[in-house]
Amino acid sequence: MIKARALVLAFAAFLALFAVPANAHLLPRQNATLHVVGDKGYLVIAVPASALAGADENRDGLLSPGEIDRHRAAISARVRAGFTVSTGGQTLPFAFLWLADPDGGTGNGTGSSSGAPYLIAMAGVPLAARAGPLTVRTDLFGTRAGEGQMTLRAHRGDDVEIAQLTPMHAAGTVFQGTAGLFAAMAGTGMTHILGGADHLLFLLTLVIAGVTWRQLAAQVTAFTLAHSATLTLTLLGLVHADPAWVEPGIALSIVLVALLNLAGSVHGAATRVCVVFACGLLHGLGFASALDGIAGESSQRLPMLAGFNLGIEAGQVVFLAALLAAGWALHRVLVRAGATLPALGPRLASATAMGFGLLMIAGRTVPAMAGLGL
Repeated sequence: MIKARALVLAFAAFLALFAVPANAHLLPRQNATLHVVGDKGYLVIAVPASALAGADENRDGLLSPGEIDRHRAAISARVRAGFTVSTGGQTLPFAFLWLADPDGGTGNGTGSSSGAPYLIAMAGVPLAARAGPLTVRTDLFGTRAGEGQMTLRAHRGDDVEIAQLTPMHAAGTVFQGTAGLFAAMAGTGMTHILGGADHLLFLLTLVIAGVTWRQLAAQVTAFTLAHSATLTLTLLGLVHADPAWVEPGIALSIVLVALLNLAGSVHGAATRVCVVFACGLLHGLGFASALDGIAGESSQRLPMLAGFNLGIEAGQVVFLAALLAAGWALHRVLVRAGATLPALGPRLASATAMGFGLLMIAGRTVPAMAGLGL
């Protein structure tokens, strides 16, 4: 028992150390930029071939200069309709729109280039002097991996803001002031955790341990303090993380807590709190890299950090409340039926969580090792 406890504490210490030198959730390949200069806005948009029906004639997933040239009018109409900039509820017209092959093709119709999986659209929009918040909306999402999200980087003077657009959240507002930015980031933080299967599975693994309310509160508090710490330290530039190790580490944290559940009372409550705290450090690094991808070089990183962290905590509370409410409802149904939850239930749930964690490790470690040349 002492040896097992020592091993668990050593692993927790390893995770804590692992978190300090350990940037996950990299920016997607599909990007757009908006530069505001005076009363003009200049756009550069990467548009995936799979978002342009009919332009990819041979359906090889690439757009050649010849294909771009032959479908230029249809592509231009698609871009104008699929990417809009508005302010004050008014959509701004494009002053110009140019299309280009990212490989430098001239679009001379020869089709000599093998093509690229996307094209570059460059446009200009007229703005009123000192325009207020700008809202960008798009449906130019592709169907291939990595094409279901667009990252917009907006520049106005020294202010840099980033909006992440998806089919579910196709509009983003930039230059909306500190209060608006805080509120928007709170929503982003909540969306991030509620859409993060790894974070939710970790929280689920904590709940299915069957611990007391006091023990659960202690573990959730430790997790919250830990991920808030690394989230803040990373955004302040005091901690740097490598996604090749952070992402598998987060999956590994699920496996570790599931193993603690299966071990039952062999390990004390204090040991679980230490392990959960160490795991929280890793999860915080995952949150931090997601926020870093959104914050960019923004001059308002602190309100973004505060809003994002608040959203994460709110999302965490919503998920745990829903989970506990579902558990209570199930318990009431079983009581009325004169039945009880099988003792094997929590152990089976923990074993299942461990299986999913191992699958996540495999899925994240192999690409990471390939990227590191291992």
